[in-house]
Amino acid sequence: IDSSAAMVASARERLAEAGFAGTATARVEDVHALSAPDASYAAVVALGVVPWLHSPGLALRGIARVLRPGGALILTVDNRARLNFILDPRYNPVLVYPVKRVLKALLQRVGQRPLGNLPDVHYPAELDRLVRAAGLEKQKSRTVGFGPFSFLGLRLFRDARNVWLHQRLQELADRGVPLLRLTGMNYCVLALKPPTAAV
Repeated sequence: IDSSAAMVASARERLAEAGFAGTATARVEDVHALSAPDASYAAVVALGVVPWLHSPGLALRGIARVLRPGGALILTVDNRARLNFILDPRYNPVLVYPVKRVLKALLQRVGQRPLGNLPDVHYPAELDRLVRAAGLEKQKSRTVGFGPFSFLGLRLFRDARNVWLHQRLQELADRGVPLLRLTGMNYCVLALKPPTAAV
């Protein structure tokens, strides 16, 4: 599902090209108000969805409702604590996000909307709390993707060096190296609806 008719049309084209037109469907719907009956799905995949939602908690509760007991949810968010943001003062969450929050509040106070429709970024712990609050149990999580790296918005490395650096850092993150295991670009979670959950 997608709230954008253009995205749904694109998904339908891709399903047809891949030979899945008869076995998979795409439709316009709001993830905040799913029409499916309770316990309809064994699995839900929401890659890159949460950052665009105005109420992620409401959407995750709805997803949990349509999951069968024991059903799986795979989801991702853009990681606010990503290494390439931490290292660049222009994007560092400790420096930038408080300023953005104040500016957003000031704009709203004078009746203006912030410019642009940009995705929200979340700390891993924020997504973990949302998953728990929806009644789901996190089974596994990891961050993936490192780079490209910049300083004050200027790229530090050419593409080949960025790829090499990403691969080395991902290997270390996958081994659980403390600084790296939670600082990839995307935070990925596998969560299950408890098998005894009320439907």
